[in-house]
Amino acid sequence: MDELRVEFIKWSYGMLKLSINLPSFAYYSSLKARKQIVQLLDMIIGQQKQEMAEGQMRVLTSLLTVLDEKWEFTSESSIKDNLILLLFTGYNTSNNTWL
Repeated sequence: MDELRVEFIKWSYGMLKLSINLPSFAYYSSLKARKQIVQLLDMIIGQQKQEMAEGQMRVLTSLLTVLDEKWEFTSESSIKDNLILLLFTGYNTSNNTWL
């Protein structure tokens, strides 16, 4: 989880900077961090699926079992995007409250 926190901070910092995708800019680092976050979320989702099979329920379980408007399970890509959005809004709200 520490690695996720570090990558998330890099990502959230760069997302608020100029969108210049060159190695010396924060936005570039932000995009690299997002790729790392997605890899970490892949691992977490895999662990959660194993726990679901064992009967353990968590918030991620709800996301994995939600049906969309076509009565299909939500894609893992959408779940990862939603998790990143939830992390960002929670982090940014808490972070800006102290300013």
